[in-house]
Amino acid sequence: MEKIKVKILQPIAKMAEIKESIVEIEINHEINAKDLIDLLSNEYGRKLRDIILEPNTNVLQKGILFLLNGRLLGYMQGLHTIIKGGDIVV
Repeated sequence: MEKIKVKILQPIAKMAEIKESIVEIEINHEINAKDLIDLLSNEYGRKLRDIILEPNTNVLQKGILFLLNGRLLGYMQGLHTIIKGGDIVV
């Protein structure tokens, strides 16, 4: 199993009532950004998903920046961007 490091910025962590600002998610295969949001939501609650994504859609909320290894998802394949072990997500 490999790990993805996820840094949850303080304002989002506070709104979602998450105590940790850095979490590690174990994966055994590549996933995409949407899969990661689902994994985080399963671990930390639906409230986190609702903060990140527009209701009932797979679109990031306005004002939410999602970075993979320092690059904005919007400049890659959006929520279809592949994430693999060793990656850092903010």
